[in-house]
Amino acid sequence: MDGNEIHLEHLPVVEPYVRKMFLQWIGKSMMRKDRTFQTEHGRTVSVLIKEEEKVQLHAKDGVLSMPKVTFRFKDEVT
Repeated sequence: MDGNEIHLEHLPVVEPYVRKMFLQWIGKSMMRKDRTFQTEHGRTVSVLIKEEEKVQLHAKDGVLSMPKVTFRFKDEVT
């Protein structure tokens, strides 16, 4: 994490389950107009997607080319 954000283009090679979690997070956010969702730990996350910019997410089982995505955590769990 970089402060309260995760930038997919800055990540090292991730495990396949991490890639799957990120894709689930993107899917959850796409169902809401404000592009936010809550994690299983109760944190609110805003998903910023730049369709015009492409990045590669490297996982141990392959490389996924996708739009540039940033996950911004809005609050801390108390």
